Amino acid sequence: MGEPVSWSEMRASDGDRQRVAERLGKAQADGRLSVSEYDTRLRDALAARTYGELERLTTDLPAPSEEPGVTRGNEGQPGQGRDDQRVAERTGCLPAERRKSDLRRAAEAWASVSAITFTIWLIGFLTGGGTADPWWLWVAGPWGAVILVMALSGAGKRYSD
Repeated sequence: MGEPVSWSEMRASDGDRQRVAERLGKAQADGRLSVSEYDTRLRDALAARTYGELERLTTDLPAPSEEPGVTRGNEGQPGQGRDDQRVAERTGCLPAERRKSDLRRAAEAWASVSAITFTIWLIGFLTGGGTADPWWLWVAGPWGAVILVMALSGAGKRYSD
């Protein structure tokens, strides 16, 4: 393996490109970019390969507003300096280790699907068109049990956590 690359030289994901595209759209809606400038930057954002390329598209725009649950920067991590933090702040992109854990994503998906299937069952039960048998537990139960085992065993956490 070669030398570690700086964060601005690391490959950007589709999600990173999408977040920058959303920032550009908001900037255009706020009147910070003309339609033609937005079009050019959007095309470049979707074709960007690295975080540095994404940063160049947003350097003259204000940093994204602080939103609940959004963490920016990575000072204090090995190999990550001020330039890398600046890229993270400007693009709104986060390195993989700063994103939600796999376990949390699985739990959120489970809760959503469980709520939807329970609601479908409840509507059917209350209107008389469904069965009294709580079939939705066959969806929520096994999936929830797997997530519980993952949580108790420590599986699903990122290696860098």
